[in-house]
Amino acid sequence: MLDVRVKICGLNSSPAVDAAVDAGVNYIGCVFNINSVNYVTPLFARDICFHIPNHIKKIAVVSNISDKDLDEVMFYFQPDFVQFNGTETPEYISVFKDKFNSKAIKTFLLYSKKDLSEISYYEDVTDMFLFEPAPDYLERYYTHKKFFDWQMLKKLQTSKPWIISGNISKHNLALIIRSSKAKIINVDTSLESVIGTKAPVLISEFMKNLREFL
Repeated sequence: MLDVRVKICGLNSSPAVDAAVDAGVNYIGCVFNINSVNYVTPLFARDICFHIPNHIKKIAVVSNISDKDLDEVMFYFQPDFVQFNGTETPEYISVFKDKFNSKAIKTFLLYSKKDLSEISYYEDVTDMFLFEPAPDYLERYYTHKKFFDWQMLKKLQTSKPWIISGNISKHNLALIIRSSKAKIINVDTSLESVIGTKAPVLISEFMKNLREFL
């Protein structure tokens, strides 16, 4: 039996958080990038996530965030991890960890296997990596139905846990997990019935499909 953990990203309502908890997810992600359709304020994120059990880890998703805004995220939301989606350097993440005594995830957008060489620079300062196809690759996927080559991750050399992301749904989760050998998957837009809003029923259906596959 495979052991695959699930992170749901972009949760921004109490019903969606409750559905994720009830369905047995491992990580709950709230987005603090004001340009995102999933954006929430740190105070609102605290309020919708205050009751989640300790074994479910909270992840704050940020991108080139200002020091002031990051201070607010850490104070109100109190995440277990901060996921850096921007151009943050290893030095920046190291300073962040020293200041907040928190764990870090660094996101990498992949065009090809060559992009994986960049992770070595972050190996000593991050606690997890997240990999997803670059935006223009996803555009080609939607246009030509060409799947991303997740097999490039099978021989990934890193001591850190890693997450895969990018249009993972109940329809393709089996193929993606088999191809990548991923132990942690990030699910996002496939759980939305309306853009920017996770649907509790879709969260429950996805987790049910995942358990049936495993």
